Amino acid sequence: KVSSTLMISSGEDTRTTSRTEFIEGLELTTQNKEVHNEIMVLKSQPLIENVVKSLGFQVSYYSKADYLPYRFAGFKSFSKYFFRNIYKSSPYEVVIDHTSPQAVNVNFNIDILSNDEFSLSIKEEDIDIYDYVSDRIVYTKDDHKDIFINDRFNFGEEIKGPNFSFKVFLKSSYNNEYQDKDLYFSFNNIKSLASSYKTALEIVPSDEKATVVSIAFEGPSISKCTEFVNGITNEYLQKDLAKKNYLA
Repeated sequence: KVSSTLMISSGEDTRTTSRTEFIEGLELTTQNKEVHNEIMVLKSQPLIENVVKSLGFQVSYYSKADYLPYRFAGFKSFSKYFFRNIYKSSPYEVVIDHTSPQAVNVNFNIDILSNDEFSLSIKEEDIDIYDYVSDRIVYTKDDHKDIFINDRFNFGEEIKGPNFSFKVFLKSSYNNEYQDKDLYFSFNNIKSLASSYKTALEIVPSDEKATVVSIAFEGPSISKCTEFVNGITNEYLQKDLAKKNYLA
């Protein structure tokens, strides 16, 4: 869980007033009302979507964790493997062609063969297809779309098909650590991802009289959580600065 604090912007008149307003029997100062309104801005779907896009969260990166014997799981239906998020440590980067609809929420298996070449495989049926231009699902599972890839490619080569279009680049920091490892990536539905982040995002006033709020977010990757919380703060401050410049 990652936590931070942020000083909420307040109008010049509301910082000096001590007048109490009565709304539906509730006693709220103008300052408290503004803090509440700004919290709503921080947790708004459009702001969170902008943060998710700017941070490149359209793509998630995973590695398959080690074998887990059934005797440690406690029940037979428990998966022998689980996926570990390798957001920052991924040895490669996937660049989406945003002009082309993409298969989302399915795992592409990538195997790094050398500094120049990799293998890629996926076979899924009844998948969702997402348009990153209009930010919406254009085909659902009911439309019975599928995706199949099982081939070798060069890093930087365009990989294009009916429901996918992207390139894969090997990072310059690659040091064979992940060679022959089970690596995966997936494309995300931006609206769905932002909605889940919005649910997990906690923003509350630090106290009743303060203009400082506490921001907390919990997820499987500490580095990803940190970047998201920082992104929320930066996006809010940029919007606030733009608003002040407009009113000046």
